[in-house]
Amino acid sequence: MAWAEQRTGSPESCFALVLALKCFQKMARFPSMDEIPEVVIDHVRRCLELAEDVWPEHGSSGSAKAHRKLVRQRQGVKYDAGRARAIAAAAIRKAAQAKNNPADLINVAIEELHVVRELIRPRARGAG
Repeated sequence: MAWAEQRTGSPESCFALVLALKCFQKMARFPSMDEIPEVVIDHVRRCLELAEDVWPEHGSSGSAKAHRKLVRQRQGVKYDAGRARAIAAAAIRKAAQAKNNPADLINVAIEELHVVRELIRPRARGAG
């Protein structure tokens, strides 16, 4: 994928960036490498036509952060943790009037964030 190759310096880094993009497109978050099933890693490796001994590697933590920023830019998503916390807090305050189980309140906050994400999410871009 030309987009990732132009922004990375090694096959491992390119692999990590593409994998981050695909996971974000599907999950709307950046899972740790431990969370990504090997079958998914193998599929992306084959799509990129990489050798079996090439593994996704961001490199430094700074590179991983830069990769997340690149993926968000490509997907048209703005990272705004403060706004997300405020939305979650408001949803919890409202739900706390009728619920008192912490797990229920957390689920309400997560659901509210999913609703907001769907309302503001730009149209998905192609993987090319």
